[in-house]
Amino acid sequence: MGDATYCSIFNPLKELGKYRYKISYGGRAGMKTEHYALALLSIAEICNCRILCTREVQNSIEDSVYQTLCDIIKKFDLNFTVKKTTIEHNTTGATFLFKGLLKQTINSLKSLANIDIVWVEEAHSVSQKSWDVLLPTIRKKHSEIWISFNPEREDDPVYDMFINQKLDNAWVLQINYDKNPWFEESPLQEEMERCKRNNFSKYRHIWLGEPISDYETLVYRFDRQVNVVDHDIRYNEGFETHASWDFGTADDTAIIFYQLIPTPENDLGYLIYIFDEYVNNNEDDSHYRDVVDSKKYLIEKHYCDPAGSGRQSDLSSWIDKLKKNPRTGNIDWHFEYSNFYRSKIQQCIDATNDLVPYIRYNQHQVPHFHKMAFHWQYRTDKDGKIVLPPKPNHDEFSHVGTSFYYFGINRFPPRAKGKVRVIK
Repeated sequence: MGDATYCSIFNPLKELGKYRYKISYGGRAGMKTEHYALALLSIAEICNCRILCTREVQNSIEDSVYQTLCDIIKKFDLNFTVKKTTIEHNTTGATFLFKGLLKQTINSLKSLANIDIVWVEEAHSVSQKSWDVLLPTIRKKHSEIWISFNPEREDDPVYDMFINQKLDNAWVLQINYDKNPWFEESPLQEEMERCKRNNFSKYRHIWLGEPISDYETLVYRFDRQVNVVDHDIRYNEGFETHASWDFGTADDTAIIFYQLIPTPENDLGYLIYIFDEYVNNNEDDSHYRDVVDSKKYLIEKHYCDPAGSGRQSDLSSWIDKLKKNPRTGNIDWHFEYSNFYRSKIQQCIDATNDLVPYIRYNQHQVPHFHKMAFHWQYRTDKDGKIVLPPKPNHDEFSHVGTSFYYFGINRFPPRAKGKVRVIK
């Protein structure tokens, strides 16, 4: 197929049997659809297989990837017969079928039990009900499910199942316009540059494939390209280790764990790795003491807001209780807090935002922190503008977010002008 197979990053698509799930997602102009079509046509050229091309809604064949496949077949003069509702290879007998998922039931899909590969295009729009119907139906030995989509929201079923969760039998690729070698020759480049200049949050969603977030009203200024890493982050003895707490009883208690890795490559002197978390509620202090002790981390300091621990009588002595080892009676946890916590919340957040460029974490290891980073919002009015003075929402994300700034303002006390103190 000549230059059609130029992109080596898609080579795993051809490795039948290695992965059950093959997921490609990202922004506009990444050529995900074209690459999947090319790879599937290549497979159909060498083996007799049944390939189902599907999406949530398909009112007619024109709604499917049928035309994309036809265009590639014509361009490369491939040995297929294009019919009204199917495409068949003239030598191998491989067949492409096309169906929408919305109106399907498990019974209606039983006839497709002999499918070898399912390609789910525009998977961001596929409902949980459709996934529940489709996935158990594709059960032929060594069958595969290929998924391509431009992300919409992080809580969409496809994003939650295959991106937020880390599956051992899934190959996942995020690809954007910058991996497309022909993009510079495309008229879309001017459109991308204009979007980047005029509406950066929209650019991040449309062109970088990030889920929709109201970036202008986010509390913290995290960047998926900088802060989120693919590799596992593990605890290692010998590096400065800390924990930060937001105390709660009926609502959440959030504990975040950090290690500081010295580096001469930035002005802070460290990269800050968030490697673990624990979030729970309706538990007493002894429960959290046991959880943290069981992890066997050598934690130098714990950070918190003592005012927060005193707002309810049953929390007023948490710090004193947690400091003392219940088995030995010795004080072996050190809690620290500065007077800066008495400042306005906005000052604490602004100071901690200065640390954000130095943060690294794996979203699968700290999912509560990851969701907080891209969902905790300031209160807004009916027009979506931040209500002044700024105040973050008190919601499922606020406990982790508050715990984070307790670490920020205590480990790196702000200067008078609000900038973090550089560690020498």
